[in-house]
Amino acid sequence: MPHDGLMTRPVSEDVLSEYAALESALADPAVLRDHLRARRLRRCLAELGPLHAAAVRLRAVEEDLAAAVELAWEAEAHRLSAEAAELRDDLAARLAVRDPRDPFDVVVFVEGDAPEVALLVRRYRDLAEERNWSVQHLGGRPGRVAAFAVVAHEGAEGPWGALKRETGRGVLPDEASARVTVVPEGPEEPDDPPPEDLRLDLYCTRQPEQPPHVWVTHLPSGIQVRGTGTCSVEAKAAAIRQVRALLAAEAPGPRPE
Repeated sequence: MPHDGLMTRPVSEDVLSEYAALESALADPAVLRDHLRARRLRRCLAELGPLHAAAVRLRAVEEDLAAAVELAWEAEAHRLSAEAAELRDDLAARLAVRDPRDPFDVVVFVEGDAPEVALLVRRYRDLAEERNWSVQHLGGRPGRVAAFAVVAHEGAEGPWGALKRETGRGVLPDEASARVTVVPEGPEEPDDPPPEDLRLDLYCTRQPEQPPHVWVTHLPSGIQVRGTGTCSVEAKAAAIRQVRALLAAEAPGPRPE
């Protein structure tokens, strides 16, 4: 007789494939040389671990069910079919609420008047220190827009899982006029965005020990951000990092006044 466990693609297959892909990536020396990416992938692997264990259990039960059906062990087949259905439903329910980006680092944009921006940036720095994260300044207009990345250290939880509900207005009375946008920072792709879609404007200052900054405009969308760094190469990378995050979120970026 037919049994549900043999009629459809196992729900566990995607989980097993994703887990295997993560393990394969973490065995690649080129990936391990990219410390941010390697840490993110290790967090992804750890986050997927309980689901992987459930998927392995489900696959084992489905294999036993196939054997029971082949041998015409009706009672055992009925028992295993019920167990497989329960495991499958549980795994599907857990996958339905899962956000695979929870282990990701984030880019945060804070826009508002100088006091509110400063207050929020300080709050995020304090939170980062509590949770074993670091804050990397990426740019922004002084007093109006701050852009920074929140990056998890080894063994820490992913910033996106903790901060993804922060997008919106400041949550405290002194922050109410500030606007916060939090974007997960996913894997970098070569030529993303394409260089021909970008216009770069380098600004230097005559003030001693002031870092250069680079305005980058994404021509198709009009997104414009300012990156800062110890040199123009770092400033450009910081700006492109912001553009990539905003494009991924399909959100309008801060624009110069």
